[in-house]
Amino acid sequence: MSLTTSTALGLRRVGPVTLAALRNGRCTLLLLLTLLCLAVREEFPFSHFPMYSSFAKTTYYVYLADGTGKPLATLPLTGMTTPTLKKVYQTELQKEIRRLRSSRSKLTVDQKRPAGERVLASLHDSLWAQQQGNSFPPGLQLYEVNIALAGNGFEKRTDLIAETR
Repeated sequence: MSLTTSTALGLRRVGPVTLAALRNGRCTLLLLLTLLCLAVREEFPFSHFPMYSSFAKTTYYVYLADGTGKPLATLPLTGMTTPTLKKVYQTELQKEIRRLRSSRSKLTVDQKRPAGERVLASLHDSLWAQQQGNSFPPGLQLYEVNIALAGNGFEKRTDLIAETR
């Protein structure tokens, strides 16, 4: 086996990996790190998946509902998934956060309403809606559900952010 390095002119052969290379110290750090990773495996905090090493104390999701508050399947209705809907809402919410010079946790439902109304308007005006004949139910609603760690359990709060008339 041989090692290669990248140069501006392409790949260049460095030489064979031998025990002499390990003794000279050129690969010692690499060998030690490899052995450490093999020994530790998937034990915290040496996770290969840092997104699962810790969780935020709060999170939220959004969903659409009809005029009576009954949740609707987002994909067939809008052509986008619920995570995409959340990203669209988050983008609009960031505009309100900057405009008000506030933070998401400090915004009231009334302060979030313009962002929600823009999301619903963009859904109504989207190419998908035009191709489907704007088949949205009357009184389409956008809800935000906040989930927080509280004591030994979870606390869930659902807010109606915006609705069409």
